[in-house]
Amino acid sequence: MTHHILNGDSLRDRFPTGQIEGEIIITRECMIDGPANAKSLTDLFQLREKFMSDAYGLDDYAKQTIPEISKITDIESGEINLWFEDDLFCQTNLWFVCSLIYQKDVKVYLIRPNSSLEYGFGGLDNDGLVKAFDDRKSVTPIQVNQLALLWFAYRNDDIERLLKLGVQTHADFPFIMRAIEAHFDRTSDGPNQPERIIKQITQEKSTTDFGEVFREFHKRAPIFGFGDLQFRRIFDRVVDSDQSNS
Repeated sequence: MTHHILNGDSLRDRFPTGQIEGEIIITRECMIDGPANAKSLTDLFQLREKFMSDAYGLDDYAKQTIPEISKITDIESGEINLWFEDDLFCQTNLWFVCSLIYQKDVKVYLIRPNSSLEYGFGGLDNDGLVKAFDDRKSVTPIQVNQLALLWFAYRNDDIERLLKLGVQTHADFPFIMRAIEAHFDRTSDGPNQPERIIKQITQEKSTTDFGEVFREFHKRAPIFGFGDLQFRRIFDRVVDSDQSNS
């Protein structure tokens, strides 16, 4: 059995099912945002469901997210194709998925877009997606284990361990260190890098229009890979702070 694990529904809508066969599983998560340090998968589901409801007002986690993750844990054999981009959003989800499969007797492949970081898979047409699949990279069991270790360090907020793993995996996955550095930059004390970039954009363009700032931020700092919901939380915090200080 061939499985394709995609990072979100946007790629699902464009996936070349007529040319690439296999079961499609959607990772409907955003591990880049919110708590993730749980002792078991059941505890993690409860933690994430509460966070999604409190932070985003989303009450469909049990119906939309858990069943897809359960499909991953139910895989017993075959081939797993991981369709993930290089930004921090995708990487944290990739590490999480690898923590679910690293003990499985499966063949694992990583598919990355050959477009720019800014556009990712969204910058590829149907033929481009097929070519990305044809160019997929085999991931050995040792490498899957390394990616899983990244997840365990990330969920424990162990930046030192993350950086060490980034160095260890650099030869095979040179893009990982950029994501780790982005995570470090967004968790630093004081105004972090995303907050500083947002403030710079609002000042340069004399606007607090969410759509305009979001698009410009994604051009300047695509490494974070924030979706609109994650960006909104940071954006509102920066704008509210500026208004209260003015």
